[in-house]
Amino acid sequence: MATPCVLWCLVLADLILLSSGAELVQTSPSYTPLCPGDRLVLTCTTTTGAAFWKIPGHDNQAEEILGPTTIEGLMLNVTNKDGNTVTSTGIYQSISVSLNGSQVSCARENSIIDPQFVTITINITGIFIINSHIPIIPINNRSTSSCD
Repeated sequence: MATPCVLWCLVLADLILLSSGAELVQTSPSYTPLCPGDRLVLTCTTTTGAAFWKIPGHDNQAEEILGPTTIEGLMLNVTNKDGNTVTSTGIYQSISVSLNGSQVSCARENSIIDPQFVTITINITGIFIINSHIPIIPINNRSTSSCD
């Protein structure tokens, strides 16, 4: 028999998920910022029997995920359905530098009046701009003068 504390904690966790509408977490990798080429896995959990995703580059439309689909390079799939609790994943197999600063969102419903999307911003490290306008002057160690 479960203790009252454990049962109360489970009730509170369920209420938190119900009130927020959805939970969106970065499942893999465990670090941020990401490196270019990393595999990014996001997991969305809702309690309404449906999951809606907003994907970068997809005209800010919310997509209901009913089965495996790929939109703008993000592979979406329902991974578990238990009653009204839906767990879905979004996977970028190889994260592109062009997604730096983009936002991926998830919600339990696609409501125009009160959309309650939970959002993750993609942060990618290692973005360097190469400046090709820097002159390189070779050093001549055979010169007799120190300032030739």
